[in-house]
Parts: sequence; C-alpha cells; structure tokens
Amino acid sequence: VAVVVGGTSGIGQGIAIKLASLNAKVIIAGRNAEALEPMNDKIGEFYPKAPKIEFKKVDLLEFADINRFTSDLNNSLPKIDYLILTAGVMRMGGRKDTSSGLDDKMTVHYYSKVAVIKNLIPLLQRSFGAGNQPKVLSVFAAGLGRMVDKNDLDLKHCYSLKNAADACSLYNDLMVQELVKEYENVSFIHARPGVIDTPLILKGMPWYIKPTYYLLKPFMRSPDNCASFMVHGMLNAKFPGWQLLNEHGEQIEKCKDHTDENSSLVWNHTCQILGEK
Repeated sequence: VAVVVGGTSGIGQGIAIKLASLNAKVIIAGRNAEALEPMNDKIGEFYPKAPKIEFKKVDLLEFADINRFTSDLNNSLPKIDYLILTAGVMRMGGRKDTSSGLDDKMTVHYYSKVAVIKNLIPLLQRSFGAGNQPKVLSVFAAGLGRMVDKNDLDLKHCYSLKNAADACSLYNDLMVQELVKEYENVSFIHARPGVIDTPLILKGMPWYIKPTYYLLKPFMRSPDNCASFMVHGMLNAKFPGWQLLNEHGEQIEKCKDHTDENSSLVWNHTCQILGEK
C-alpha cells in the first residue's frame, strides 16, 4: 500500500502512476479530485493489469483537516508500506499566514509533512510487523538548505522566498534524522527532484518571468522521468535509517548546517508548533 500526499499533479502524480505500474495499491491525497480520472485512464492504457488509484481529499494548510484525513486512513487501511510527500506551493508573493499563524509555503513544505507522518506511524509500523520495510519519502530539496535564523525558526521576522526555501530544505533534512530516533523500524528519506517541468512552475510565475520558463523548458526533466529516479531511490534506500538523495536517486552528504545542535533546535520547535495545533 502506497499513499502519495500531493499526488494529484507533477512529481507526485508521476510517482503514483509508477507505483501503480508495479502493482501497488495507491492512494493519492490532495485537493483536486478531478486529477484521478485521467490518471486511471493512463494506467488503464499503459498498465491494464495495474490496480486503479484511489483519491482522498485533504487540505494541508489546515491541521484539523490533516487529522481528519489521517484518522480516516488509520481506520480504513491495514498498513502503509510507502508514504510519499510531494505537495508544493509555487507562489512568488510574500509571506501569507494560514489560520494557524504559519506561512502557507512553510506549512505545506515542512510542518504538514511532520503532522502527516506522525499521524500515520501506526500504519507504517504495521507494515514492519508484517515483515516489510516501510519507507517515508519527502520530496523537496535535500542537501540544499541552510539555517536562516536560530531565533526565528518560523521566519515571522525574516521572511523571504529564498529564506523560506532554504529553511524548509534544511528542516526536511533534519526531520528524517530526528524521525529515525523515534521510529527505528521505518526508513526516512529526503530527496531533491532537480528542475522539473510541473504545472506548479508556470502557475506560480508572474507574467514577466514566463518567457524565461519557455527558454528553460527544453532543459527541464519531465515528472515521469523524475518519478522513476525517486521511486528507484526510495525502493533501494537503506533500511532502517535515514538518507538524503539527489535527483538521480543517489545518496548525498548532508549540508554544513546539518548539525546535531540545529537538529535538536528545529525538532523541539516543530514539536511545540504541532503540539499547539
């Protein structure tokens, strides 16, 4: 059983179809239910023996809805073997707070991922109990982050697009290390996909940048191509433990700010944030 959170488009959609082609039972989660039919049409055309993909609705900006979604899965699934988190926000404007007081991009790219993972740990542990090797894959920007401000971890006072991207990149790296300490029977992986031609890119661009997109488009990888590397890297990742992967699904070294001190600092902050939701 595989659950792909953010699987309604782009890289997540590619990963969902790839896993379905390997005969996995796949559930995609997101806000766009209309994505399901064309995905299953594609599977029926190219992989006629593969099971149909299922859809579950979730709003990753609302922790209450994350709790509803994960509770539904805990009550309906026997186990989860692979949990993949690919949801993204491509918005060029400034900080935009959710009802929880957190930036929307940081919520989707980091905080919501921790909430989903922690809530679904029982199903991942059931997979291990059944003799499998459960794995969690977060797709964002492995190895490319930095510590922006130790005194402003949610960037309320030093927010910028670059700072948000750098912080979430590092936080995802630290997340997989910290989760292994708590749940040693599950592998945790953070991967970077490279430059991918997804609907998010064009949708989030202001009009004056779009000509640059069309110039770079020939050099971008397709979501399906990226998905093959991501799935290969996940399936071949060491078990148990944590790992950082590049766009080819190969292991990479951690960045200079990936220290035990920063890891404890960010994790304590994260647990405090989620404990308040």
